[in-house]
Amino acid sequence: MHLAIPDTPGLLRGRTALVTGGAGGLGLASASRLLALGARVLLADINAAAGESAATALRARHPGAEVEFLPVDLSDMASVRALATAVAARADRLDLLLNNAGIYPPAQRMQTAEGWELSLAIALIGPHALTLHLLPLMERSEAGRVVGITSLVQGQGRIDFDDPFLTRRYRPIDAYRQSKLAALTLAVELQRRLTEAGSRVSSLAAHPGVCRTQLGQNRRRQASDSRLQRFKADFFAYTQMRFGQEAEQAADSVMVALCAEGLPAAAFVGPSGWMQMAGAPALQRPNPLALDPAVGARLWALAERCSGSRWPA
Repeated sequence: MHLAIPDTPGLLRGRTALVTGGAGGLGLASASRLLALGARVLLADINAAAGESAATALRARHPGAEVEFLPVDLSDMASVRALATAVAARADRLDLLLNNAGIYPPAQRMQTAEGWELSLAIALIGPHALTLHLLPLMERSEAGRVVGITSLVQGQGRIDFDDPFLTRRYRPIDAYRQSKLAALTLAVELQRRLTEAGSRVSSLAAHPGVCRTQLGQNRRRQASDSRLQRFKADFFAYTQMRFGQEAEQAADSVMVALCAEGLPAAAFVGPSGWMQMAGAPALQRPNPLALDPAVGARLWALAERCSGSRWPA
């Protein structure tokens, strides 16, 4: 069953939203839609120049709207804490948190200073820490909502708890699938904990289908990449731009997850068209691993060990 896309003018007036990965693509399109509904929007991104430019463009598109850019590197816990502090300095409550930032893993494994594989750090560890740091602000909202962005590939994902950072065997597609399943599982496990705590905050997930964004173009290249690896990177970027839907259309599922009323706990929203690549938003069936409490608990414990952030916040 198709879900109605919230479009009532002023629906989000008086509410504040934080969008990570907001400098372009799906994050920027979602931010624009939130502003159109009356929300105040804080954009966060690792690319400061692009983020400031995006904020300027949004102000021009939505005269009188409140939008501000804040820098963050979700793979760096000090940067995550700094973002949470900056948000708290600007808002007495946070109503919506869109954990949208992500990368397509590079051809050759990259890791943080702590040894975390980069895509999992950005999809799991950073959002886990950011959400817990911001949860006290979200508890002040009458209906705070956290939405995690995942992907179609979560359905093929597996989490290697013996080697989550893929130090022994690394393939970009495996890293991507694992990171997107981790993002979805995090959203489900967060809702499980919120429910047990009796919180008014809710946690949902969404995927945009195939989206025409800069994910492929922004994929990190290395001088040591082979010709085949460079070809695969270019081919991925080309097919995404050639066959993906526009970010504004892909944001339909995100807006439903962020704003629609009456959704079930831990709802997972995605396009209803062929192979979920595009189409009207609908409730989708997640990878069964994401619904497994044992998997959720193990993944949460991994994120806690890495980020140092504990429940309750």
